[in-house]
Amino acid sequence: MSETHPFKPFAPRGATTLIIGTFPPLVQYRDFKFYYPSNTGNRFWIIVEYVFNYKFQYWKDDAAAEERKALFNLRKSI
Repeated sequence: MSETHPFKPFAPRGATTLIIGTFPPLVQYRDFKFYYPSNTGNRFWIIVEYVFNYKFQYWKDDAAAEERKALFNLRKSI
């Protein structure tokens, strides 16, 4: 059985770290259309907030995805 990943690849310019994960949950359990999109039981974005000392404003819909992309585009390395 094979599966096609639902999100386009995302690699910020100058990235030096690769984060590898699993496929996202079913569509009905996604809070936004980007990697690690489920806020129920998934602590990835909470850990990112801590690592980057940044508090996300958005946790649903396109605004959440765009905010996360912007954060990674601003950071060159941890």
